[in-house]
Parts: sequence; structure tokens; C-alpha cells
Amino acid sequence: MVAEPEYFPMDESSSIYSRFLNKARPASEPAHSPEPAAPVPPESFGYRPLGTKRLIVPATSKGGVGKSYLTLNLCEWLRAQELPFVAFDPDWCNSTLTRFYPEAEFIDISETVHLDNVIRAFERTDLVLTDGVGSLQSKFIDWLEETRVFDMREELSLDITMLLIIEEDKETVFQAGQAVERVGDRANWLVVRNLKTSPVTEIYDNSNARKSLLELGAKEITIERLPWNLNSMIQKSSKSISGLVEDESIFFLERQRLRSYQQRLFDEFTSARDFLLPGSVINIPKPPEPTVEEPLPPAETGKAGKAAAAPVSRPRVPPAEV
Repeated sequence: MVAEPEYFPMDESSSIYSRFLNKARPASEPAHSPEPAAPVPPESFGYRPLGTKRLIVPATSKGGVGKSYLTLNLCEWLRAQELPFVAFDPDWCNSTLTRFYPEAEFIDISETVHLDNVIRAFERTDLVLTDGVGSLQSKFIDWLEETRVFDMREELSLDITMLLIIEEDKETVFQAGQAVERVGDRANWLVVRNLKTSPVTEIYDNSNARKSLLELGAKEITIERLPWNLNSMIQKSSKSISGLVEDESIFFLERQRLRSYQQRLFDEFTSARDFLLPGSVINIPKPPEPTVEEPLPPAETGKAGKAAAAPVSRPRVPPAEV
């Protein structure tokens, strides 16, 4: 018999409930409010993970902004590094992630108790990521608060990364502000500028949501627009970019374009590796680069028995490039 899941009611004594009430009912501001602190530039924020495990969850509710596309390419990036992870697809209507990445596990989030399987997955791996599911995306934050996972991060040795996918669209920016107000510093924030519909994100760039995110040390990356002909290949074949790159039936120059696009995308993920990888991977110190000291050439002696002048040093040219 399967044991009944344990629930944590949110009564008025609950710290989470009190925190939520405090956010929902802010104290009135003084007549002359002090100037807000300048946001911390993302490139200067030296974030390092505190735990050995990481959970990555999209926090944008708007449909069609690229949650599945982002999650799929994250899976491809992790596979390229041969890092173990578990991916969940919660969308029973579209199931885009499992279409392109069959190893993803379906999870029914019509009842938040099913999301407990996300935490159980950490028995198998240190990294778990989930796809998004449009208007039901708030269920993830509901579940994290209901089970008090936010408050158990230290006990679970768990870091949580919330993904915010931003377009030149007021709704996505508004939802980002709502998510930040609700979760605050209980998670790490990765902002993904998706340029599929516009080459700029001016609404987000000038928003209070961005100011709040930068104050929390959010990292920002960019996804370039995939040309329509390459996107058409993906949709027609149901293959990921990696799958198309290996498909020799595709004209080799098109495969080269896909390689170039994927490399730029992977470079963006690499720049945010501290927000995407578990501490068990990031905290492993890198071995120092080996240094090879070339021996000094022997001193040449002239007829008078004196050492000749040292030869002019020139950059060494590898033989293969001569």
C-alpha cells in the first residue's frame, strides 16, 4: 500500500504564510522614500551554489514563449557534457519535450502531490529540470511553498533555479515581477531573453522587475532567433538541433548553420553554468593547467672563447602549422 502523502497546511503561524501576507500587504511608504539601491550588474555577481543538488523550474506562465525549446536545448547542452540529469515533461496537451527528447519522464501536475516525484528523482541524480506548462506554471511555486521545499534547501542540500523567459511583451515582464515578488531570495534567478519575435527587450530592460532581479543577483542570457528554414526542419523531422546536425541527408551547409547556432546557444548556457549545474559538479576544483617550460638554448661560444649573444626570441610555431 502506498503511504498517504504528508501535507503541510498554511495556517497563520506558518512562516511561509506570514511571509506571503507581508508581501501581499506592504507597509505604507514614508512620504520621502530613500532612493533605491543601484542594481548589481549581473557580470559582477559572484554566485556560487550552496548545495550539491539543483532543481531548475520555469517560472513564466505565458504560453508560447519558448519554455519547451529552452528546456530541450538545456538537455542537449547537458548531454554534450555527459552530465547525468532527469527531465520532466508536465504538459499532457502538447508534450513537446518528450516529442524531441524521449528520455524525458511525463509527470501529471493536475494534482500538486504528483510533483513530489521531482524530489524523489534526486535519489537518482543531482540535477533535475522540468519543462513548463503554460497557465498551470504557478502550480510549481504553489507546490514548493506547500511542501516547504524553499525552507528545506539547506537540509536537502538543494539549490533552486527559477527560469524567466522574457520577450518584448508586457505580460512576460509582468509575470517575472510577480514571480520575483513571491519567491524573492529563496531561489536563484536566470533570465532568458528570447529574441524569436523581436531583436530587443526594451520593455524588460526598463522595468522594475529587472531592477529587482538584478538586486537579487540574477543572471541574464540571450537566445537568438532561429531562422525560419532551420526551425521548419526541426518541426518537420521532430529532431532536436543535435539530431539534425548528425543527419547526413541534410545539406552540409545547413548542418553547419545549425552547428554555429547551437554553439552560440551553448556558450550562453556555459556563461550561466553556476545557475544551471549542481554544486556537486561546480564545486569540484579544476586541475591547474600544465605548464611546459622550454629549456634555454645552450650558449654558443665564439673563436675568442666568449659566449655569443643570446639569439633573438621569436614565438614558437607548431610544426603542423609551418
